[in-house]
Amino acid sequence: MNFYRIFLIYICTSLLFTKAAMCNDRAFSKLTGIESSYKLTLLSDRVDFGPWHDGGIGFYSLLKGTPLIFSAAYQYRLYPKSHVNDMQLILDIWPELHRFLYANINAGWSPSISVETIYPDFHLHAELYFTGFRMTELSLGTKVSFYETMTPVLITGSYHFITEKESITARLFCIPYHGGSDASIALQYRHTFTTAGFSVGAGIGGGTSSEATERATLHDLWSYHCKLESRIKLKNGWKFTLLPVLYYEEYSKDKYWKKFELELKVLKSWN
Repeated sequence: MNFYRIFLIYICTSLLFTKAAMCNDRAFSKLTGIESSYKLTLLSDRVDFGPWHDGGIGFYSLLKGTPLIFSAAYQYRLYPKSHVNDMQLILDIWPELHRFLYANINAGWSPSISVETIYPDFHLHAELYFTGFRMTELSLGTKVSFYETMTPVLITGSYHFITEKESITARLFCIPYHGGSDASIALQYRHTFTTAGFSVGAGIGGGTSSEATERATLHDLWSYHCKLESRIKLKNGWKFTLLPVLYYEEYSKDKYWKKFELELKVLKSWN
């Protein structure tokens, strides 16, 4: 039953496209796009693990000229002797504060479908972005996650260099605690080839595991990945993205697994 919920979220998006397209532009607010996604995760080196399923739907809009995104995400993970499923509702606001300066305010809530939740019960994330340097973006932010037994505070920072064809991203994660802190860093390079509405991006990355941003400690676990992103732009604002990613990760001290992710996104946008 849980597996079919993900596909229900994914399929229902196509029905919402028709209704959303009839939404008229207004001076106060307007709907600018809608996106649905599905991701399959396979763990080849762990017996009886997986597959893991992720489904999501997001609505893009403008509120007095400020971008606003409302999204819902659902995960269903199979383990050797159990399964875990969880849902999260997220609100993203992207206000422009000044020339070259904007922010992202992100709030998420999880209805806790199962006792072993994947997402925190609630989280708040605020990040400041500066784009005053040519082809460069810098950011600094903080995130507070509220779990049943802990409330970790995460400090984030990033450096992003981007051109029409290339991008380099470095992102730092730090969790301070009494008497010290845990830090993690993620690095990524990407090159894009584009022709006639079709683009392919090839990327590689590595660093200590940034997936631990939802944990109380980072543990300095290593993670490496390579990916190939294919994107097709069609008429009338339709866009399809297929993203396979292969990971080689340290899931426990000196123990590694291979993880494969395949993600499909469908986006419909209006001017």
